[in-house]
Amino acid sequence: MSMNRYRLMAIDDEPKVLDAYVSLFQPSHQWSNLLARLAGEDSDESEEEDEFEFELECYPSGEEGVEALRYAMVEQDPFSIIFLDMRMPNGWSGLETARHIRNLDESVRIVLVSAYADHTVKEIRQEIGSRFVFHGKPWNDNELVQLTRQLASDWEYERELTEARHELLNATEIAVKANRAKDQFLASMSHELRTPLTAILGYGELLQETALEQEQRSLLKTMQVSGYSLLHLLNDILDLSKIAAGKFEIDQVEFDLDETLLEVTQIFSVQAENRGLQFEVQHAKEGAEHTNLLLGDGKRVGQILINLVSNAVKFTSKGCVRLLVHSHQKRLHFVVEDSGIGMAPAVVKRLFKPFEQADSSISGRFGGTGLGLHISQTLAQLMGGQITVESEQGTGSRFELTIPLLLGREKQEKEKLQQDEVDAKLLQGRVLVVEDTPELQMLVSRMIRSSGAEVDIADDGAQGVEQASAHSYDLILMDMQMPVMDGIEATRTLRDKGSATPIIALTANVMQHQREAFQEAGCSGFISKPVQKSTLLKVLQRYLKTAQDSHEASALEEEIIPLDDELQELLNQRVKEMSEELGEARKGNDLDRVKAVVHMIKGSIGSFGYLGISALAADIEEQLRQEDVTEYNRGLDLLNQRLLAILSE
Repeated sequence: MSMNRYRLMAIDDEPKVLDAYVSLFQPSHQWSNLLARLAGEDSDESEEEDEFEFELECYPSGEEGVEALRYAMVEQDPFSIIFLDMRMPNGWSGLETARHIRNLDESVRIVLVSAYADHTVKEIRQEIGSRFVFHGKPWNDNELVQLTRQLASDWEYERELTEARHELLNATEIAVKANRAKDQFLASMSHELRTPLTAILGYGELLQETALEQEQRSLLKTMQVSGYSLLHLLNDILDLSKIAAGKFEIDQVEFDLDETLLEVTQIFSVQAENRGLQFEVQHAKEGAEHTNLLLGDGKRVGQILINLVSNAVKFTSKGCVRLLVHSHQKRLHFVVEDSGIGMAPAVVKRLFKPFEQADSSISGRFGGTGLGLHISQTLAQLMGGQITVESEQGTGSRFELTIPLLLGREKQEKEKLQQDEVDAKLLQGRVLVVEDTPELQMLVSRMIRSSGAEVDIADDGAQGVEQASAHSYDLILMDMQMPVMDGIEATRTLRDKGSATPIIALTANVMQHQREAFQEAGCSGFISKPVQKSTLLKVLQRYLKTAQDSHEASALEEEIIPLDDELQELLNQRVKEMSEELGEARKGNDLDRVKAVVHMIKGSIGSFGYLGISALAADIEEQLRQEDVTEYNRGLDLLNQRLLAILSE
């Protein structure tokens, strides 16, 4: 049987006492008889006693004992128990020695051996803590051996516990580092994927606004659907990471269910048609969700529906896929039915586990990661709902999502602005785009200029700080991951300089702790890549003035300028001439003449007090200088409208 080795130290200024320790704690084969007598000669416990092997060292003074302890600690071969005489007149006292011992080793057991009570227990505890025991002189060998065994076992247990705690802390630290590395990898991967996705989807949006043939529009639609499918997959991976970290958050805001269902319809109608499937969305008209906005996370509801319908379309080769929606007893029900391959009961049981698919051949035949259903079920549960499934192999499947029905405000009976109307409402202001990727510089700039605002470009954070410090901007769009100086450092630098300009983070890093870092640095908000034009326009409208509002406000001021009949007639005649000249120049595609007329309008119309129209003409002059037809034509239309409005006053 193997033995546990324990180092003992005896400190006493009397040689005969040290000899007694040596006699008692001699090698195990010499003192095993004593232990056998204590446990019983034939007892199994006598075998257990042999597990203890004590090695004793003796020192005549506290100074020598402490020095030996210091060396043992350096060599990482510590003592388990120290027997310490309390009265040693020629050097350190027992209490002083104990204090030095405890400063070197917090875990060693100290046995204070004395025939006298020179100090109270309270006094000793104040000096060396609670890890000590008293034992009298002269001692009983049996009692001291049993005490030594007990203290040695206690010391060993604490040592193992401490080592286990250290191992746990090390493992935790390794796990934290690994998780941090994983987050960094996901952030980098997200950035590397979202940056080209931004260009692909963004330019696709711009291309949709041009004149296309039917076949070209169909091809573009397919490209857009594929791009957004890739984006949904990327979002699934990031969502899985946030769920695993316990950092996933569900929003509780108003949303329009009809808009969510329309998005699902637009995404899958083309896919279903390409596969020869019939795709239907049926929404019962009697539900309160028709008249009211809903409270919840509309984005996540849409994400679940997209995952469910995507699977239904993917695993159905003929027939139809239906999305049925109704409300019942304060619950909202979404049922996705298909006539696809179906599943066996054993497969259904493991459907909602991450990375699980019906069988090993599924990913090869149909693609996919097996993440969608796991994430969807988790999202449903976080929203207080669930997903249930019924399926029959060879017949089809039925997935049902149920979530609480929480009603918001009644829907306003007003016409919603279409995207082209939003685009046509020109904005006024100057925006700095800090972005290191050339294609994204061009894309975001085009989107901003199409709104009527001015744009400047900086290639990295350092240039962004320099330009923002030298010029006045109404808004800064700041990429977060750039060379030279990243977006967080640039934002923090601008805030330290006292800049109050709104800064919106352009980022592919959508993890919660990264959003918190952006906010802590001083960002006013963020736009997730890929940048969608509609999202960007909402941000621009929040921080920039609309040209129409600005000009209308100016017009109110202009009305206070009195004009007599003669002057008013002269103004009307001049406005009519300028409007006609502008129309003729545009009709003849004479860009130089258009520039000249706009310049003339800028100067002359301002002389009559119409400073808003003059400012609009100045903005258009800048757009003409850029020679982008799509952008300046919108401005010219609005300018002509404002001129004709003067004639009707």
